[in-house]
Amino acid sequence: MKHLLLTLCVCIFGLMMTGCASETTTTIKVKSATKADFSLQVGYDDELLSAIASMGDTTTEEIIKELKASGAVYAKKTINGITYHTFTASAKNAKMTDIEKMLEEAGYSNVCFTKDFFYATFDPDNAANNLSSIAGLSSKAAELQANDNYDLSNIQFFMKTSVTMKSKIKTTNGKLSNKSKTVKWTIKDASKKKNLYASTAKTTKTAKTTAVKNNKSYKAGKKITVSNSKSLVKMKLDGKAVKKNTVVKKKGTHTLTIWSKNGKVQNVTFTIK
Repeated sequence: MKHLLLTLCVCIFGLMMTGCASETTTTIKVKSATKADFSLQVGYDDELLSAIASMGDTTTEEIIKELKASGAVYAKKTINGITYHTFTASAKNAKMTDIEKMLEEAGYSNVCFTKDFFYATFDPDNAANNLSSIAGLSSKAAELQANDNYDLSNIQFFMKTSVTMKSKIKTTNGKLSNKSKTVKWTIKDASKKKNLYASTAKTTKTAKTTAVKNNKSYKAGKKITVSNSKSLVKMKLDGKAVKKNTVVKKKGTHTLTIWSKNGKVQNVTFTIK
């Protein structure tokens, strides 16, 4: 998966001006306990592609040329009468942890992926803010956001995500198909935050912690206990997977994220003094 394609995917959220049109299609298929196939396609109409080129001080022809050279497949596709320039990159038998990183780079947050669970948050504000960290685009992105001259509520926008698992999906907020093993989401409103989740387990209990709370300080050696731990999918501390009852010794501010099989996510920011 080429970083340039992921960068341009994020650019969608920073350059969505009235009249522009974009489409993004993400496809994930579980292959084993730790690996999956991953495909990301991003598409832009002429106006949006020209805006991205202007932002990067280049031309649409150069963008197409560079992406094709990096391995992305280029094509034109028509959706609802709008012609898109599409670029597709794929990763076969990729590690699920690597797919999590790819999705985060593409603008998703709260990403968690296992053979039995998928969660990601589509957050346009988070994706647009990622522009400030993109080399070569940061100053123009900052100027764009400062002027607030983009309108995410008045664009042609299609984001489609599909996840296929080996077992039947029992808990999801998406649309099931393929004997309940594939779940699909379609987002048409680029201005609203949306959570996407799917699980092969069916439970109403939520795995969570009360050991630490937002904006609170604790002494070194704080143990992170988890209630309803049978519903726990994954827990990350500062972006790294940790087990329940982990002890936090390092001083400073920490971010804890807990994913539950029922599609709930807990985010806690706390300090060790």
